[in-house]
Amino acid sequence: MSKKHFVAIHTCSSKEGRRAFIDLTKGLTHQELVESCRTESAEMIAQWMGKDDFFYCHWYADGEEAIHEVLENLGVDKICVTAVNEMSRYVTKQNLSSKLVGDPDNE
Repeated sequence: MSKKHFVAIHTCSSKEGRRAFIDLTKGLTHQELVESCRTESAEMIAQWMGKDDFFYCHWYADGEEAIHEVLENLGVDKICVTAVNEMSRYVTKQNLSSKLVGDPDNE
């Protein structure tokens, strides 16, 4: 199966849940955080977290279920509700190419 790009929106179920997630991850280096969110089927590429009750992650995975499996193994499913969306268009400054951006509705 070919891996695809996904964006996950993780919404913490409570202030305590948000705090539990922060406490779970605050002592990790960037490398340790990324490595802890990786299996053969799914890997977290990036995470954005501010002061709100939600945060975003970019995943590269075989499918949505592979992402949920990683979250369940880490216990994140107990403190966050996660919506996963496949992104057929993925453009980044770090990987510029002459490939056409394309139409995500036809990919």
